[in-house]
Parts: sequence; C-alpha cells; structure tokens
Amino acid sequence: LNPNLYENGKVCLSLLGTWSGTETEVWRPDSSNVLQVIVSILGLVLVLHPYYNEPGFERERDTAQGGERARQYNESVRLLALQSMLKILRSPPGGFEDIARAHFRARSRRILENCERLLDPDLKLNGKVNIDGIDLVHAPSEGFRKALERLLVKLKSAFEKNDAESSSAVES
Repeated sequence: LNPNLYENGKVCLSLLGTWSGTETEVWRPDSSNVLQVIVSILGLVLVLHPYYNEPGFERERDTAQGGERARQYNESVRLLALQSMLKILRSPPGGFEDIARAHFRARSRRILENCERLLDPDLKLNGKVNIDGIDLVHAPSEGFRKALERLLVKLKSAFEKNDAESSSAVES
C-alpha cells in the first residue's frame, strides 16, 4: 500500500537501517529515539501521495505525468485495502475473529457510504472532497469505478453475512 511497507511486514526507512540515508536519517544508538521512528512513519509512510516515496519518482512531483501516476497508485491502494477487508471478513486472522467481526459491524456502514460516494457520477471536486480521511483532488477514473462496483457487491454480501452471523451468535 506504500513503497515503504512490504507484505511481509517489513518497514523500509533509512532510520531503521533498511535504506541508505544521510547521517541525520540513520539510527544512532547514542542519540536516536522512538519519536524519530514515529515522525518518520508519519512523514514518509502515512502520506497523501505515497507514489512519490518510490526511489526516483519524487522527480515526477508537480508534473502532469506524476499527478496521473500518483492518482492511479492511490486508486490501486484503495482497491487493495478494500480487497484486504474482504479477505479478513471471509477468513479473520486466528485469535482475532471476534475483534475483526466487531470492527466491521461497527464500520461497515461508513465503509460502504465512502465507496458509494466514490461511485457518485455527480461527485464534484470544487476544491477538496474528503472521503475517509483522504482529500481527493482528481475525480476517480472510470476503470477504478468499474473495479469498485464489482468489489462493492462482494463487500456488501460479506458485511451482511458478518452481521447475520453476529446476530445468530447473540441469539444462541
């Protein structure tokens, strides 16, 4: 979901020694601290346009090509996040089943509302539109909308199943 995050759980930051960096960007046992790690994660990982974190891609910032690629990247990230939700709904991680189900019971309506907003053909971007904490500066692409429509059907079904299983568990 971000060039600095890997599926195996690795976080790539020069501060952690997983990427070369300047003297002020690397971990120094005598003076570095956890606050530096948190600030690095906030500033390098949890960013609006993670596309530019990829080595060499920062040169595309403020270009039409870079803006388009960053939008495509963000659309892919959003779809992957929704696919991950679907995977967790269908097969929650061992030991976290109740937590995952409760989380999606509490958040499913908002997740679906945000998806529906992204599919709204009348979505106007006069200034900024904030959807689930992300400011959209470009309207979603047609390809993204089509992929989201297909995924939304599966998400709704999984959320309904989750709610029904939770209701039957309470009745037992």
